[in-house]
Amino acid sequence: HRRNTVRAYLKQQRGYGSSEAMVHFKHPQRFDAMGRSSWKGVIYGEGAVGLPLAPPLIYHGRMGSAPFQTIYRQNRYHISGWVTTLEWHLAAIFALALGTLFPGFVWVALSMWAIALIVTLRVSLQMPLDEHAPSWCRPLIWLLHLVQPIVRGWTRHTHLLRHRRLPIFAGSHLKPSEHKSSFWRKDFYWHNEQARGRDELLAALAKETRNLGWSADFDDSWSETDIKLIGDRWHEIEIHTATEELGWPLRFTRARCTLPPTFFSRVVIAGALIWTAAALLAFKPWAIALGLLACVCWSVCIVISRGNCLRASGELIARAADAAGLGHRTAAEENHSAETETEVTAGDDFSESVSTHRDREVAVGNSHTL
Repeated sequence: HRRNTVRAYLKQQRGYGSSEAMVHFKHPQRFDAMGRSSWKGVIYGEGAVGLPLAPPLIYHGRMGSAPFQTIYRQNRYHISGWVTTLEWHLAAIFALALGTLFPGFVWVALSMWAIALIVTLRVSLQMPLDEHAPSWCRPLIWLLHLVQPIVRGWTRHTHLLRHRRLPIFAGSHLKPSEHKSSFWRKDFYWHNEQARGRDELLAALAKETRNLGWSADFDDSWSETDIKLIGDRWHEIEIHTATEELGWPLRFTRARCTLPPTFFSRVVIAGALIWTAAALLAFKPWAIALGLLACVCWSVCIVISRGNCLRASGELIARAADAAGLGHRTAAEENHSAETETEVTAGDDFSESVSTHRDREVAVGNSHTL
């Protein structure tokens, strides 16, 4: 419902931002890279919206299971929805900071803010007001149109960054299956002789993920990825699976875990590289040192995040493969099996020694009888 004061209205918008962030963890497929809600539907006829230059979307079905993969045109926000966002204002601040190296960027920042002011002013002038409304109502509406996306976007982004964390696997004894690693991905392989493959693995992955409370997307029918896991601040986690039939009941299953950078990670490195390049062109030692320091910090965070995400996703895949019966056993089970085999071997040796001793006694008795 409506709020009667500016403070209450801004508090409501902060609540909306937090709510969007919480829903984002439950349904990531309903939000874009910047955390804003995204709708994949299509409006036909004169009321159709969207940018004609945007690439179309392909409906793949849940985990790539759609029998007919249909192409749909994309829908996007109007240009007025972009120039009032928090990201637009942050880009203007960054351009203003570049103005310390090249003064021309100051005009770029001022132009960006001028566009935002003009768009919000145009929208506020279209709002109907009572003819007896005070003269300050129109400027207040204009100010709220300008501030609302900033407050809501700031709360949404900060909530997302604070709560992006990996689950903790305590007391894990799973040995990794055969895999081949690169810097951005890890592959897992299984040979199974019981006709088990990706269907059982995906079901086990979904179950294990929900048991761990790990936010993930299992139902994005518009993506080629089978499962998308929410990683940390620097990486997303995507899992692709495939099974090859080798003649019944032999199957070869592969799971590939890739780590695409998050929107926050891309923005940070892009800003650091642009700043460093501008500092080199302007030949400002203090700016060069600042840019290089930002690049080094980003690299360290990326390396640490990569290791954490690969370990967590590898542990999840190993647990799911074990639960799906793809031939993976825990270390405890293998130790127990080895101990059992040792006991059986020792028992066999003892039996053989006893029987040998008895045969010798019998032979000695027969010789005495003779």
